[in-house]
Amino acid sequence: ACDFWKHSKHELISEKIQTLLCFGKYCLKNNKTEEGLQTMDKVRMICENNYGKKHYLISKIYNSLGDFYSEKNDLINALNYYQKALQANTPDFNSNQIFNNPGDLKAFSDIYQITILKQKGSSLKKMNARTGEIKYLYAAAETYNCMVDQISKLKDHIFDTEDKLT
Repeated sequence: ACDFWKHSKHELISEKIQTLLCFGKYCLKNNKTEEGLQTMDKVRMICENNYGKKHYLISKIYNSLGDFYSEKNDLINALNYYQKALQANTPDFNSNQIFNNPGDLKAFSDIYQITILKQKGSSLKKMNARTGEIKYLYAAAETYNCMVDQISKLKDHIFDTEDKLT
């Protein structure tokens, strides 16, 4: 009976988190910025209290905030949130520097890691266009290379799994 309640509690917390995350994203997309940011912070705290600072759902929150700031052309905030998303999704990656990537470190979600890297690379490219500083273009290329490496690793894993099944 104890396992049932633990499992049910976990499912309820997960549902609450997903619902709040959707509501926060809705608010941000519909110009209810303050309510959206407060909701995202609330859902982040719930996640941290239940799962710790390194978790796929926390990565989703930070990535959503990165998207919000990117859409507002606040590229520095966008890049900082994409970096936090990479940190939360990668257990052994802790760099706050937007010019650093997790490389081939294991992620909680490899597919989501690819998405974050793509968005981060795009924001770095936009920063280069805005500032003309080559360091952003170089960092974008490095980020895209990291993304391609993640895709190759995922593809290899899929083919290895298929070979084992046949």
